[in-house]
Amino acid sequence: MADLSAIKKRLAPWFKERGLISSSNRRVWYDDNGFYATVIEIQPCKGMGIIVNVGVNFFWKRYSGVTYDYALGGIEVTVPNATFGALLFDSIKFESELEYVLSETEKRIEFYRKLKDISYLDELLKTRYDAISIMNKDFLKRDSSRGITRALLGDFKTAKELFSNDVQNSVAALLLPIVEEKDKFRQAVFEIISECRSNFATKQRIKLKEVSIDI
Repeated sequence: MADLSAIKKRLAPWFKERGLISSSNRRVWYDDNGFYATVIEIQPCKGMGIIVNVGVNFFWKRYSGVTYDYALGGIEVTVPNATFGALLFDSIKFESELEYVLSETEKRIEFYRKLKDISYLDELLKTRYDAISIMNKDFLKRDSSRGITRALLGDFKTAKELFSNDVQNSVAALLLPIVEEKDKFRQAVFEIISECRSNFATKQRIKLKEVSIDI
């Protein structure tokens, strides 16, 4: 297995320079984007490899754990093991593989930062939902995220349909009756996000930034 301590030590300054925050063990990093966070998790995989999972955690789901609500897939590389000492440590290979990890991770971080644009996020959610629902028609019943984006964009009819398919979800049940009340709906979503941010920070043992929640 790859030695995560050497990898975490190498990656930590890079993450800090980009404004990311970390749990105490520096294995998981967070990019706080207001109504969601991008989560970057470093973990060992088969052989001497590591996989870096990068995905979005929406704060409007009333769940304090990491859910990877939207993700492009992990970045998997082989990194030489550093645990056997300098003589067996291929520093050139190590740096080459980590540079690849950093490059791919930065692309994902920048991509996910664009999701603060609700219209852009809504289009991505629609594309994903359309693709998945072909294979699993019940998929939409398990996620009301696009119901929220549709309502925020003024498409109340679609939002109602999506929330109606997800009524066992406490968020959908709360928002369905007030979909067409723009100010009330937006305030309710804001309060859900604020509560979830607080619970998420407590559960993950991190301190989120003081950021504006633009929805």
